[in-house]
Amino acid sequence: MVEQGMFWNTTLDASWGWVAGLIDGEGCISIQDNQLDLKVSNTHEPTLTRFKEIVNVGTVYDVTSSKSIGTRPIFQWTARGRESRVVIRHCLPVLVTKREQAKLGIDYQGLVDLSSSYREVPFGLWTKRKELAARIKSFNSSKGSRNRIMKDLGWDKKEPEAT
Repeated sequence: MVEQGMFWNTTLDASWGWVAGLIDGEGCISIQDNQLDLKVSNTHEPTLTRFKEIVNVGTVYDVTSSKSIGTRPIFQWTARGRESRVVIRHCLPVLVTKREQAKLGIDYQGLVDLSSSYREVPFGLWTKRKELAARIKSFNSSKGSRNRIMKDLGWDKKEPEAT
């Protein structure tokens, strides 16, 4: 579903739909060093190279562990701060799995950018950033994700006891 005020057409936009799918399936939205952090991991480097060409920001790294002898290499595209916010905002209309987390990340980075105009971050702004960071982190814990999915499916409710 396209959000009001957003456009969705042309071949370029189809490529951004592909980008959003990779973020939904292979991506991670988190907060690192007080910045919005977006990562997409994959074992196929050309996929991430194409991803980078489309989004025009970030870097692709080989993150294969030296302890991973005999396993497939792992590559990761990474962007931080404003760059990650731009990518997420562009993908937001079609994100599914990471949509709520993406919205929180956009809000968080907006507060970080606002904070940079102060010599000292006001307490209320600092508190809101901390709250958003905690909510984003909860999406990355398997228990938090499982509980949210159970709730979304209505499986979190206890069955009525037989009488």
